[in-house]
Amino acid sequence: MARKTDPREDELAAAEARGEALLEGAPRASAVRYDAPTGRVTIDLANGCAYSFPARLVEDLQGATDTQLAAIAIDGWGLNLH
Repeated sequence: MARKTDPREDELAAAEARGEALLEGAPRASAVRYDAPTGRVTIDLANGCAYSFPARLVEDLQGATDTQLAAIAIDGWGLNLH
């Protein structure tokens, strides 16, 4: 007798496939650093691109010290910074 497939297993497999596709194609961070002399945060992306911006232009970073900004790190799968 053939075993019935649980629809939840199909949904889980589809969700996992979407997650893997997101991780392959999303602009994920591979490295991040703060340069105190210029006041810039630079994010290196897994696709080879880099993005740099003045930390003072980010509302949540205003008032952060150079020491605090130097502790910036990639969080999770490279989709967030902490």
